[in-house]
Amino acid sequence: MGTFYTEIAPFYHDLFPVQRTFIDWSTRHLPPGASILDAGCGNGMTAGALREAGFDVMGVDTDAAMIDHGRQQWPSIPFKILDLRFLDRLSKTFHGICCLGNVISYLPDPDKGRFLRIASSLLKPNGLIVMQCVNWDALIRVARYAFPEKRLPKRQVLFQREYSLIRPDRVVFTVRVSIGDHVVEERDHLFPVLISAVESMAQTAGLIRVLHAADFSGKPYDPLAMTGNVFVFRKADKEL
Repeated sequence: MGTFYTEIAPFYHDLFPVQRTFIDWSTRHLPPGASILDAGCGNGMTAGALREAGFDVMGVDTDAAMIDHGRQQWPSIPFKILDLRFLDRLSKTFHGICCLGNVISYLPDPDKGRFLRIASSLLKPNGLIVMQCVNWDALIRVARYAFPEKRLPKRQVLFQREYSLIRPDRVVFTVRVSIGDHVVEERDHLFPVLISAVESMAQTAGLIRVLHAADFSGKPYDPLAMTGNVFVFRKADKEL
């Protein structure tokens, strides 16, 4: 969806504001000044907020326009164009690796497993991997799901998203943005992140689940609710 994300890059932060609950969670669960990799960083807003909170941050994403925006806004943060499947090209290790906002759903299961194995290898002892996605275990019970529309009246923007042909292994994801009379629509496939599968992959990667909740405030996960999933896995090793 490179063309689509290039279109929305200038106002991405208005559509998807920084999750302050994640920043607060990070300050409580990671050491001061900890190194964090934002995997699938988008336009760098979360990485920037983590830097402002005192963390040593790096961001990677496949979209050049998003990475360029991050570099312009936070020149002190290293942003790299890099696919999540090839994080082993990084030479640094991290106290935490985050993959937020449903990014993990773009990877088929074999690539999810590869991501977790490589991410685990990049963690410092007892480091954390944080993943967020929609509640796929609930969504696969329906054939179609339309997200609430988002509007930015000052920019004349209407943002729409829909899942269709929903199956446990694959979903058609349609996104449409209208900017005045200019309309861009793209379709892609997403690959549901089912709880049993991701926990099995994490175990294979040498990770231990330490949290599964609906959000970063700690709201209990509801298997039937069209809300979210937050997973936190710890690398079992020596103390930080």
